[in-house]
Amino acid sequence: MIDNTRFNAAFGKLSASTSSPPAFNVTQDLLNDYLFNMTYSVMVALGTWSTTSNATISTATNVYRLSSPLVLILPYFLSLALALPFMLIGCIALVKNGVSAMDGSFEQIITTSTGSSVLDRAAAGGCLGGYESVPTELRDLKIRFGEFIGRDGPGGIKRAGFGTESEVIALRKGAKYGIARWL
Repeated sequence: MIDNTRFNAAFGKLSASTSSPPAFNVTQDLLNDYLFNMTYSVMVALGTWSTTSNATISTATNVYRLSSPLVLILPYFLSLALALPFMLIGCIALVKNGVSAMDGSFEQIITTSTGSSVLDRAAAGGCLGGYESVPTELRDLKIRFGEFIGRDGPGGIKRAGFGTESEVIALRKGAKYGIARWL
């Protein structure tokens, strides 16, 4: 049996006889179909022939009706009601502090944890990391973030960071913190 290919499927079946050449069943309808296909292919390939036609465009819209909408809506509104107070507290804290924080930034940890000699000495024993190498002195140390006492630089610029309660005071809104870049 001979496999169907584009050539023999279009022209009918080839004869399976090996003694005679293949016989094609060419009809007028078959030639007209080929002429139409070739003309249509040329029209599409060249893109020069255009025609207008009426078209109907319909847009489907899904409408959902819930048998008990409270089951869907209630959890979302409850979670929103629980989250809003925390967002409000965070916004108030941001306005009160006046400084935004970078989440998980190594640079922020370094810049805020340097400056306290007491904290540096206590943390030196745990420099290898891990809970077992942290000294008990560091675990028991009361640390807070604030303005270092007596560290005013030129131009009234103050230093802020983590220190013990005896080294820092509360930050003041509107104060200049950092270092003077012109020095």
